[in-house]
Amino acid sequence: MSGLPLLVLLIFVMAIVIALLRKRAATAALPEVWPLSGVRPLSNIEQVLFHRLAEALPDHVILAQVQLSRFLKVNRGVRQPQRWFNRINQKSIDYLICDRAFTIIAGIELDDASHRARHRLQADEQKNAALKAAAIRLVRWQASSLPNGPQIRHQLGIQVAGLDGLPSDQR
Repeated sequence: MSGLPLLVLLIFVMAIVIALLRKRAATAALPEVWPLSGVRPLSNIEQVLFHRLAEALPDHVILAQVQLSRFLKVNRGVRQPQRWFNRINQKSIDYLICDRAFTIIAGIELDDASHRARHRLQADEQKNAALKAAAIRLVRWQASSLPNGPQIRHQLGIQVAGLDGLPSDQR
């Protein structure tokens, strides 16, 4: 009977040694030079909309490609908070419009043909539900018909002194 506890202890020690060796091997396996390179954070069409937003909303802060977990939180007292966090984790919004105090005015999604794919439709539904739950307005624009400055301000309900009230060719 005394051999069984010794065998269990030996197996436990071996499992720890194997786990430590695997961790060490995984860390040592990283090359000195990482195989990474920089890319532009916004596509060409996203850059066009960003500049339109910046021009149309000069007194606002426009943030691009913001992770939902940076501006949404799971309410206290919720059962299984990690489950709810996982629903927003690794999802981002194309643009977040804030006032100068970083109070959120609206989120903007730029939808292109890829948003018709089944997995994107599900991700969009989750994003819609998350922002609705947090009482954050979400505006979706089609990449094929981007709004101009006056349309941006109108759809967001923002008036900009010196820009609104002018003929459309002078805005």
